[in-house]
Amino acid sequence: MHDAPELKSDEPKSSKLAKAVAAGIVAVVVTASSFTLWASVGIYNSYEAASIAEIQAAAAESACARTHLSNANRNAVEIRRRDLTNLTKVCPSIDQQAKAFNPQPSSG
Repeated sequence: MHDAPELKSDEPKSSKLAKAVAAGIVAVVVTASSFTLWASVGIYNSYEAASIAEIQAAAAESACARTHLSNANRNAVEIRRRDLTNLTKVCPSIDQQAKAFNPQPSSG
């Protein structure tokens, strides 16, 4: 087997290491800044009012969501996108437990 040839350089190894560390730090800072900007835009958008289509889609998926959204509308509460996101987290278990109060007829 042949060993890979070693690259010759007049630059000391410590200087190469310092440059590599500096490049790594710059990469981390740029990545963190990009993520922060992306996250802040996402958070801002979540506080915007939900559209009619978004509200209708959420209400169609679950009786729980439909009830919460109807109550919010009845009470003149603005429905935001984050509210719809929270309903998708909470309502599946509530819809599931509602089945205990609406037993399905058994076939037999």
